[in-house]
Amino acid sequence: MMRKLLVLAVLGLVALGNSSVSVAATLVVDDDGMASATDCNATTPAFPTISLAVMAASPGDTIKVCPGLYAEQVFIGTNASSVVLNNLTLLGAQAGVDARTRPFVPDQTTQSIIDHPCGPVQIAANNVTLDGFTVQGSTLPDPCFLSGIWMNPGSHGPDKGGAQILNNIVQLNISGIELDSTCDANPTLVQFNLIQNNSNPGPGSGNGIQTNFGLCNATIDSNKFSGHTNSSVLVLGPPVSGVASRINVTNNELVAGTPEGISFLAVSTATISGNVSAGSTNVFGTIDLFGGNSDVMVTSNTLLNG
Repeated sequence: MMRKLLVLAVLGLVALGNSSVSVAATLVVDDDGMASATDCNATTPAFPTISLAVMAASPGDTIKVCPGLYAEQVFIGTNASSVVLNNLTLLGAQAGVDARTRPFVPDQTTQSIIDHPCGPVQIAANNVTLDGFTVQGSTLPDPCFLSGIWMNPGSHGPDKGGAQILNNIVQLNISGIELDSTCDANPTLVQFNLIQNNSNPGPGSGNGIQTNFGLCNATIDSNKFSGHTNSSVLVLGPPVSGVASRINVTNNELVAGTPEGISFLAVSTATISGNVSAGSTNVFGTIDLFGGNSDVMVTSNTLLNG
């Protein structure tokens, strides 16, 4: 009898231990409030906004966003219980589809469009993935967030960076992406995005990607830049910004007709390679290393009029 009770006690402890294990969930968003994880036309109740899903999420969850127009400011930091949403994944309707191959005219029947004049998306948690969205509409100056996608590690919590920005169309903002991370974060990746026409009036206007708060351990690879009035990629190190180091800008396409270019200030240990410019109008050159850089390798770029 004693032996049987001991076995039951052990099983009870195992069950109790298993009950505390958190399993990642998939939350579904559709602007009509009805969808399932496998069918955006289903009649299952869903979150009507991305922000409500973020507030209900837990670290490591996935938020699937159906096609639609989401006129909201999406802040990815903490949930309703003030838990930091590290490792959160947001999948738009075009997740996994290279944005450079997609129609860029907004279509809410096929795209998950986040549109807000005060900055559509802010990331304030570690290792967040944003995949398959159209992000647009930033028009308002400070204290609004000026970029379509904005990061500033440590400004709103203990985050360090490590974002994955994949397969997005980022357009019609003051600047496209404010890309920042610390050196002890996981690698940051910006890949397969179409970043265009981010030249609305305001501070930082005309930059596809810019850094104002420090960027480290980051790769900007295989993106298409078009229609910017200042620069495609502007990386600023000290004293203008924080540390700028271990940065790779590779295999990007810079469309002709505007001052598309790659500009570094006070950057260390970096590679600029495999980029193609069809004819930038930038008077400073398509690739501009304008002071204080060290150990920057520039190789195998194709620059017409560069």
